[in-house]
Order: sequence, then C-alpha cells, then structure tokens
Amino acid sequence: MNKRILKKRIFISIFVLILIVCLSIFYLNTFYLPTKIKFLIVRALKEQTHKEVTLESLQFNIFKGLVLEKLSIYDSKKNFLSLEEASCNFFLPPIFKKTIIIPSLRVKSPVLLIERRNDKTFNIQDLFSGLDKPSKESKFNFSVYKVSVIDGTIHFYDYSLSEPFSKDIEHINLNLYFSLPAAVKFNLKTQISANPEIKIISSGEYNIPKNEFIGKASFQNVSVKDFIPYYSNSGFDVTGGLVDAMVNLKFKDNLITASLGVDNKNLEFSKNGILAKLNSKIDAQAQYNINDKLFGYSGKASIMDAEVSGVEQIGTISLIKAEEVIFSDKGIKSDNLSATILGFPVKAKGFLNNYDNPEFGIDLQSSLSLAAIKQILAEEFKFKLPGELTGAGNLTVHLESSQKQPKNLQLSGNLILQNGVLKLDNVKSPFEQISGRLDFSQNQLKWTDIRLNYLGSMYKLNGALTNFASPGIQLKLASDSLNFDSSIAVNNKLITITDLTGRYFNSEFRVSGELDTKEKGKINAALSGDLEVNLQDLKEPLKQFKSTLDILKPSGMAQAQFDLKGDLNDFKNCNLRGRISSKTLSLYDLKPNSLTLNYSQSDGTIDIHSIEILLYGGIISANAKLDLTSEGMPYSVTFDAQKIKLEELRKDIAATKNQDIAGLLKVQCKLNGLSGDFSKLEGLGQILVSEGRLWQLDLFKGLGAMLFSKDFSKIIFSEGSCTFTIKDKYISTEDLKLKSSIANLTGNVKIGFDSSIDSSLDVEVFSDMVPLTGTFKDVTTAIVGEAGRFGVIKITGTLKEPKYKFKAAVADIIKGIKNVFFGK
Repeated sequence: MNKRILKKRIFISIFVLILIVCLSIFYLNTFYLPTKIKFLIVRALKEQTHKEVTLESLQFNIFKGLVLEKLSIYDSKKNFLSLEEASCNFFLPPIFKKTIIIPSLRVKSPVLLIERRNDKTFNIQDLFSGLDKPSKESKFNFSVYKVSVIDGTIHFYDYSLSEPFSKDIEHINLNLYFSLPAAVKFNLKTQISANPEIKIISSGEYNIPKNEFIGKASFQNVSVKDFIPYYSNSGFDVTGGLVDAMVNLKFKDNLITASLGVDNKNLEFSKNGILAKLNSKIDAQAQYNINDKLFGYSGKASIMDAEVSGVEQIGTISLIKAEEVIFSDKGIKSDNLSATILGFPVKAKGFLNNYDNPEFGIDLQSSLSLAAIKQILAEEFKFKLPGELTGAGNLTVHLESSQKQPKNLQLSGNLILQNGVLKLDNVKSPFEQISGRLDFSQNQLKWTDIRLNYLGSMYKLNGALTNFASPGIQLKLASDSLNFDSSIAVNNKLITITDLTGRYFNSEFRVSGELDTKEKGKINAALSGDLEVNLQDLKEPLKQFKSTLDILKPSGMAQAQFDLKGDLNDFKNCNLRGRISSKTLSLYDLKPNSLTLNYSQSDGTIDIHSIEILLYGGIISANAKLDLTSEGMPYSVTFDAQKIKLEELRKDIAATKNQDIAGLLKVQCKLNGLSGDFSKLEGLGQILVSEGRLWQLDLFKGLGAMLFSKDFSKIIFSEGSCTFTIKDKYISTEDLKLKSSIANLTGNVKIGFDSSIDSSLDVEVFSDMVPLTGTFKDVTTAIVGEAGRFGVIKITGTLKEPKYKFKAAVADIIKGIKNVFFGK
C-alpha cells in the first residue's frame, strides 16, 4: 500500500472519528444532557440541599468538557448558591471500577451565602449535609484532582453575635489540587469589601496520611473597626486603624497553632474611658484547642508611635515608643518605653495584667524643670505653690491600678532636686541652691536631707506634707545656727502651726498659732510662744542694732513669753506682748542677780512697762518706749537705781576691778534719743553716793595726792551728789558735791562720750581733821588757825589719764591773816 492511499485512509478515519464525536456531542447537547442528565443533576441537588434548584443549561464542550451554566440553589427567601458556569473534563477508567476521574473542575463567578446562626451552626452544613452519605442509587465514585474557582463571591452573615455582622468576600480566585503522593494543596487570592478593601493571599497544604494542615496567609488593609462585633464583649471599643498581617497556620490533632506578623497603622481603641492610639509591629504565636475551646497567645511588639488619653491624674500620654513589648493572653509588659507625659519626655517600663479585670503599673523617669513640677502640682494635684520655683530635677513616678478600681491609679515616686531656687510670694529673700530628694505618693510629699541656702546660711530639711487639698506639714530643719521641728496644717492660705520647737545657736524656742496669707504681700500672724534666749545670739537677727548691742554687750540666758498679732512683713506695726526674765543677765559687763521685763508693742511703738533688776545689793527700776515708725526710731527711758553697792559693782568694771572703792549708789535719770545714734542722746538726772570710799578712782587719786600727803585713801565721803544733763555727746553737772569730814569738793564736771573731761572743783578743808604735815593747809592753819577755802583744782585730759592744775585762793588766805591780826 502506497503512502498516498495510507494518508487517505488516515484522513478518512480521522474525519469519521471527528464526525462521530461531533454527532455524539450534538446528541448529548441536544437530547441526553439537557434532558436526562440535567434532570438527574437538579434532582440530586434538591435531595442533597432540600432547596430549590435551577440549572439553565448543561452541555458538553470539546475544549471545556461538561459545562453547567447558571446554576442556582435557593428557597423562597434566599439564594444560597449560584454560579455563572462550572466545567470539567473527565474520563472513565475500566467500567468495573465505577469511578469517574475529573482532572480539573473549573467554577466561574460562584456566589455563596454563608450564615452563622444563633446556635453557632452554619447554613453551609445544611446545603451539603448529604455529601458524606452516598446515595444507594449511585453507581459511580467521583475523583476530582483539581478545583479552580474564578472570581467567586461569598456573602457572609453572622447572627450569633449581639450585633449581627456581615461582609462580602469578593473576587475569590482559588486553585485546589491534589499533589502526589498524598497531599491536597491550594492557593487563594481574594478581597473583602471595606474602605479600603482588604486583600488576602493564601496558600497551604493538607497531608492526608498525617491528617495535618499547614498554610499561610497575608492580609492587607484590615480595618479593625469593621470587626467590632467580634470583640465588643471584651470591653474594647475600636474606632480606627488598619492592620497588615502575615499568618502561618498549622492544624493537627485538633490543635490549631499560628504564628503572626502584624503591622498596624493608626490603630485606635478604648476601654474604661481610656483611649489609645497605636502604630506598631507585632510578632506573635497563638493556639486554639478545638476540643477544649481554649485560646492562648503570646508575642513581642515594637511600638513606633502611640498615645494614651483619659488616664486620671495624668491626662494624655503621647509619643509612646518601645523597642520591645512582651505580651500574652495574660497581659503586657515592657522595660524600654519612652513617652511624653504632661508635656515632658519620660523613660518608662510597665505592665498590664488581666484584660477582663485589668491591673496596670508603670515606672516613669524624666529630667525636667522645677517650674514644670510646680505646674503639675497645680494642674494635676490642685496644690498651688505660693511662689516661683526654678531649677532642674530628675523625676521618677510609679503608677499602679488595682482590679477593683482600674481607673483610679495609685501614684508614687521621687524627685531629685538640683540647684533649685524658691521665691515665696510673701518672703522677701529667696531659698537658693536647693538640692536633695523628695518622695511622693497620691496624697503625700516627703523630703529627706533637702539642702538649701537662705541668706548665706546652709540648711538641711526633713519632713512630710500630707493631703494636698488641705496640707498637713511635718518639718525638721537643721543648720549650724538653727534647728527646729514643726507640725503645720494648711487650709487654703491659712497656715496653722500646731507646734514648732527648736534651737537657734544656744537659744531655744517654742511657737504655735496661725499665719494667714490670703492678702497678697502680707503674712498676718497670730502667734504665741516661749523662748529661752542666749543674749549673745541676738547679734545676727538684730544686726541693724549692732552699734547699740556693741555698747550694751548683752550676755546670759533670758526666758521670754510672747503673744504676737499682725503682718510679719510689717513687723513694726504688729501687736506684741511679752515678758522677759533672767537670773544670768549681763549688760555693760554688769551682772544682775535677776531681771524681769514686761513688754508690749502696738501701732509701731514698743512700750516696756516695767523693768526690775536686782544687782549688787540694790534694785533698778526702769521703763522705756521706742517708736519704730518714726525716722531714727526715737526712744525714751526712765531709770531709777537704789542702794547699789559700789564695792561689788567695781569688781565687774575693768577700770575699777583692782581699786578699793565702796559706797551706796543711787541714780535717777530720764533719757531720750535715736536708736543707733548716741550723738542724739539727751537726758537729765541725779546721782547720790553715801558712805563712799572713792579716792582709789583714777580721777580722785590725783586730787588726793595734791591735797594730802598720806592716808588719803581711807577718807570716806559722807555724801556725794550731783544733778546732770546729757546733751551733744556730753554728760555735765554744775553742782557736783563730795563731802567728807576732812574736805569738801564742789564744782562742775563735763565728761564727753569720748572719755574727755573738763572740770573745775573748789577745795574746802577742815582744820581739826587735817594732818599737820605735808599739805597746803599746814601753812594757813598755822597762821590762820581755822579752816576755809584755799584753792580751785582744774581737771582736764581723759577719765583714764586726767590732768590736774591747782590754783590757790589768795584772797581767802589774806582775809584769814587779817582776821587773826586785826580781828574781825
């Protein structure tokens, strides 16, 4: 047979075969498939789904195989499944195997309704509940090796939630196929209707012998807000944010495990009034046991930016960042957070336990200005500091909530002060160089070893402040000069000093009362107290009276009680009553046996009602007034000294300490002048000395040596007196009288505040008492035979180094001689 004939026969055979196939297809598409097979398919689907079924056409396509068009499964209310087209190729193995093998099933534009009912079951279970129960009439088994879904849609409704949920899953493109030796694999692309659309890409494999599924999926632009019904019972309210996620999933032995990588953008959620905004990346692991229905998860997250608002006592926490946050179904914790709280950057670590009944705790650290701390105290704790605060501080804060009161945070922490300055509203001088540590809690502030400089002196403070709304203060202060311990309460601007005890150098004090700072620039006080004062300690607080104190030389211990009312910033006009007593007082180096003083001050005037001093066997009574409001602070003093023993007095005066001086002294005077200016001192008074022995005084030694040759130191004046005035820096008298049994001295004396002296004294001697040798009086006595005035002594120089000049009374001497010779 030649090749041409062979080719012809092959061509004819192929043609016949094609003709047979065409005729068969024509027959199938015209008579068999549209009638009998279509009928069988519709009936079978009705029996399986118990729904109405329509099928527009069933045909065989030489390229697509068997093709179903416009299949619909529905009831009177809903369309459960529809598709535009489904096609498959198949072949029949030897007939005795009763198996139809479908290499590929293609489904185009299917639309499936899936519902989750109140009893947690799915309607899809009803649609295909009979698929696992082969019909008795079935003569064949079907083996499908690949299923492709093109542009499918799922309408999903969940009625099991308190708020029904629905979503459309669109543009489903699925390839599901059998992979040798015994695995089923798939890959999927789809999207969920949302704004923006949620894109899903997934693939996986089911190992039939191991009964194990492994898959992965990626999700883009998942709006968490769209799935609120699924976590509404958790108490979280999500208002915004998008999530991108990558999930690796494994299922085996009824246990589902998953690893997730999540990137969320601008996620916003709230719970219990606390609102959070979050941008973060998460790596997590989760598992779900189907039998026990137990779900658990854990993982790590990094926070690029977050914000939490609505936290009591804090407000808004912004710019939250963290390199690592560890979380699980039990809680969240992180040791490397940073944030901005109350406008200030902080470092933090914290935890959140038990989402259903939260416990919260966080530790914060920040370096910030002390001015900012004052603002925080005022705005967040309603404690207004009455003054300006500057400097730097390192702040540590611990916040913690309990399960019973998740919104009521417990606050504690500490503040390290560095070089602070505090200027209180009603205190003229600032507190400087403030450093140390303050510990605080929700309603308490405690300070330990706070150091500060005030008016050039360093102080150390310890104490506590409780109840910021109406504070109570315990304060201890220590320094080289001042120490005290106080208990103080503050109500609005009223400061109540329950007890304030302390020591200033070697003086002790106790004060109680109230300070009212309601009026700007005033500290209205109502104080009382007891003092035990070492008078040497007055030099610093009364340094404006230094010149007076240098002259007075106060020393010794004095006890005092006082009641004070008025504005401490205007002390001159305060009302003050007090009493001072002492048994160790020393003034001008004089040492009284006791002193009592009654003091009052009102309307700018100090009134010392009475002073009583017992000293040297006598008594001094005095009173004084001082005008604090007039220029120079003028004062007046009335002074009365009685029976002062000079032999005791001279022991405490350096100039007379080693001199044999005795007598009783009486002094009365009235003085007035200006404080601190002795040049303005004026006064008048009188002095009386009785039973005196005064020749040992430097002033009188020269007189005695000039008048007598021996034994003059034993002369006792029966009377010494004068009246004096003080004016223009001088003490002067015109009627000095010194009387004794031997001689009288009379005349004037003027003594300056600079110790200068100018005196003129008349000398009169008595003959019957004068020693007969070594005196000027020897001559006149021998001639005249009687006593009389015989000279004037001029004294100049200083009290310490006086100079004397004698001038004889010539006329009196001549008169005496005349009387002797010629008679009177």
